[in-house]
Amino acid sequence: MIAFEITINNETKIIAGIDDISVLSFVLSFRRASALEDDLVDSIDLSVVGLLHHDEYDDERLDWLKRQVTLGDEITIRVIETSEPTKPIKRRREDPDLVKKAQRKYYENLKEKYEKT
Repeated sequence: MIAFEITINNETKIIAGIDDISVLSFVLSFRRASALEDDLVDSIDLSVVGLLHHDEYDDERLDWLKRQVTLGDEITIRVIETSEPTKPIKRRREDPDLVKKAQRKYYENLKEKYEKT
């Protein structure tokens, strides 16, 4: 399988991947503090996540890593082929009925917005 091998400061090593994965993402984000919000400090966040698509209304979200990063941290990522990935730290499957209801509500809101007579 295709996987991401992530090392942080030559210590933390994670191999993110799983058979039949639909999406695998490595996201490094910087967020500027805002005086307009309660959040008064800058933050740098790293997340490694995935998505398994079982069928139309049945997705499973996977987390391998979610952490803050500080100035000077060294992060390396290699794209590899492996049969021994790290187990995700979190897995959550969406309720198909709730997904259908949310999609229907979204559709109805758009319909009302754009099909006004």
